[in-house]
Amino acid sequence: LLAQPPAADPDRLPGRGPVAGKRIVLARPQEQAQEVVDRLAALGAEPLVMSTIRIVPSSDLQPLDQAIAHLATYDWLVFTSINAVKLFSDRWHAAGLPANELSQPAIAAVGPATAAAVRQLGVEPAFVPTYYRAEAISSGLGDIAGRRILLPQAAAARPTLVQALRAQGAEVDTITLYTTEPAPLTPTQLDELASGVDAILFTSGSAVASFVQALAGHPSAAAAARQAQLFCIGPVTAAAVEEAGLPTTIVAGEATIDELIDTLCRHFAQPKDSQHG
Repeated sequence: LLAQPPAADPDRLPGRGPVAGKRIVLARPQEQAQEVVDRLAALGAEPLVMSTIRIVPSSDLQPLDQAIAHLATYDWLVFTSINAVKLFSDRWHAAGLPANELSQPAIAAVGPATAAAVRQLGVEPAFVPTYYRAEAISSGLGDIAGRRILLPQAAAARPTLVQALRAQGAEVDTITLYTTEPAPLTPTQLDELASGVDAILFTSGSAVASFVQALAGHPSAAAAARQAQLFCIGPVTAAAVEEAGLPTTIVAGEATIDELIDTLCRHFAQPKDSQHG
């Protein structure tokens, strides 16, 4: 007899499960949103991308070009965001350098999404911390006293990692690759928000601050946002929510998109009377 295939999990079928029919705002740059949108849609949700930040490359990337030309003099190259990997990759390829030459220095990536972006360069990261925050990198690079570390990052990057690396005796060169700038919501997006949403997902502190700024002067949209359940990818983003004076947020146990979506599903799977407890 032929074995019967296992029964499908009804909560994983399209249009079924705890987030089916839920209107879920994703406050994330459009170019980074598609994977999450596809997954939420497959779970039956109605995803609404409302990016209130845009990534603006630095007007002067000569320091990066110079660092790339002398990359082999560094012991570690540390990436703390997908955006930094992308901009580095663009300049690497613009210099006509093949991926197989990116063998020195060793590369550290802040988390699995950033590590996946590094692998698209054809290189396996030498270190990814199990706790996905930038400062967790400093404890995993071994003895770095006297070592040279290149850290390409955002203009608004927190100084915690640099301070920790230098405290261990490393020589750290930071390069500003990009800034994040506020982007307004369109009238259509504000109307969508004002009509009511079930949840808002935040994946960065800068997105939180810009989201609040985008709602200024739009009381109906702001009120609807306060009625929604807020979800944050990690504690740094959650701290930004608290600083902005928004309602209590739910924080993913692990700072990954997978865990953020699982946290969302677990929340809406609970009985309604316990969801805002």
